[in-house]
Amino acid sequence: MRMSPGSRACSYLLVFGLAACGDAAVGVADALHDTSGGTDTAVVVTIADTTSDADAAATEAPDTLVADTLEGADTFAVDATVEDTAAADTTIEDTLVATADTSNDDTSTFVGCPPAPCDTPLPDLGAVQAWRHTVATPITTFQGDPRHRGQDLYLAPNDPQWALAKFAYGPFDDDLTDEDVDIYALVGCGASWIYLATATTTDDDEHATVEGVADSGGRVYYELPASQRLGLGRHRLAFVVRGDHSVAYQTIEVLPADAAIVVSDVDGTQTSSETAEFGAVFLGVDPEARPYGADVLTAFAERGFHIFYLTARPEWLHARTHEWLAAHGYPPGVVHTSFSFTGVNGADASAYKLAELDALDDRLPGAVMFTIGNTDTDAAAFSDAGVPPDHSYLYQYDPGPLGTEVDDYATLLPVARAQLSHCE
Repeated sequence: MRMSPGSRACSYLLVFGLAACGDAAVGVADALHDTSGGTDTAVVVTIADTTSDADAAATEAPDTLVADTLEGADTFAVDATVEDTAAADTTIEDTLVATADTSNDDTSTFVGCPPAPCDTPLPDLGAVQAWRHTVATPITTFQGDPRHRGQDLYLAPNDPQWALAKFAYGPFDDDLTDEDVDIYALVGCGASWIYLATATTTDDDEHATVEGVADSGGRVYYELPASQRLGLGRHRLAFVVRGDHSVAYQTIEVLPADAAIVVSDVDGTQTSSETAEFGAVFLGVDPEARPYGADVLTAFAERGFHIFYLTARPEWLHARTHEWLAAHGYPPGVVHTSFSFTGVNGADASAYKLAELDALDDRLPGAVMFTIGNTDTDAAAFSDAGVPPDHSYLYQYDPGPLGTEVDDYATLLPVARAQLSHCE
């Protein structure tokens, strides 16, 4: 959604339809330095969308991480960090295979319980590059702090794999349009970031809808070619805006057919109330977490369950939701928000969550084993999605025949710990 300069007044509609003035910006990671101690090299990687193998070669290069197109060839020269200089001639394809199982054996048990944090810092990004649009883009960035966000994904092994992100600034979510973004992958949540491609942010409706993400402008859509496909496991993508080095992150989990998932709402279910996020947005007050909520989800994760945080919050709170969960000890997982600027509630929230659960079941049939919520709309969505009442938990809410009320999360700890392990 692109805003005209004349429409930017000092008020905006937030999650539950309240008007206020201020900047509810999502924080951007500030640890943009290389702590791996590796050697800087340049890797020439073919990124054309092709089914043939990509040929890569490593050579000495100046200290720059920004990809430059090599004239007359479909290749990009980038600076990358490698852990072992003796293996500097390893291709990007070899690296992907070495760090994740790409056998597409969709009957294998998922590895990693609970998943390790995907927090390797980005290396030194060098100098920022000039904006493509020297008038329009500075007007956009002047609106406020970056509110960029990726679109997390659960994928089956043979699904198309898309790098998806949105780039916007300020409380009006003003789109960054027609600017370059470098895309990197932390394959298997390993120790080194790998350059994938450079994409350009869209204008409204420029790209077809992908993974339910309609093109509202300021978006990046990049389909990983065969040479860059991610194997079974958990991966993180980073999208670095060339003009100011602001960053968006996306989590992609490629899961086997026997994967098990626990779905949890956030507001009121894991936060202290349905409206606790207001304190964070307007006053900078950190919402409290429900006692033992993180412990229960961690116990499930230790048994090999994947955690899906499904919230009707607005999309611009995606990065902030990840930050809050990590700060309060919740296990890493996939976060989905609504695409509404204000979030959704009531019947709309129930319909949104049901659609998300149905889409997930189409992709990974039977993967959702347990759900956790706290309202009638949660109970209705979980029931309509086919979750058995004794596996659908509602925190301090009586759902009647649709689910099971839980007044204290501590009582769910034995349930989580008794589950059959889905770890290797």
